[in-house]
Amino acid sequence: MTDVCILNRRTVIKAIAGGVGIAATGGLAAPAIAQGAEISIIASETNPAAVAALRAAADAFKKQGGATVVVNNMDMEANKTAIRNYLVAGAPDLCFWYSGNRMRAFVERGLFEDLSDLFAAQKYADVLGPTAGSVTVDGKQ
Repeated sequence: MTDVCILNRRTVIKAIAGGVGIAATGGLAAPAIAQGAEISIIASETNPAAVAALRAAADAFKKQGGATVVVNNMDMEANKTAIRNYLVAGAPDLCFWYSGNRMRAFVERGLFEDLSDLFAAQKYADVLGPTAGSVTVDGKQ
């Protein structure tokens, strides 16, 4: 039996967010400072194929750069509660969250990094088209 990955708006945005995160840290793979470092990712993915892809990307990153990538895939409801604490007390290097109003409160408190420069350099506005507004707060991504 073959796994089927259904693409919808939410899945695409999560994939793009993951791609942005991997791209943002991809340049860190070569420096000696990355050797032996640990990168943490928190996700709440329910699709087994997506979890496997995330873990495969983490393994490939370790092979290329030497940094250990720890993937913590938690229950979605638990993540909705935990995010309020871990962003303040011990934020992961990368986490997956909802775009739009659910993220706005965290962005306004400075709990997510501004990736506008990467967003522009990688031309994500062209990829997302009119949906780019869902990942934009006050002109920033």
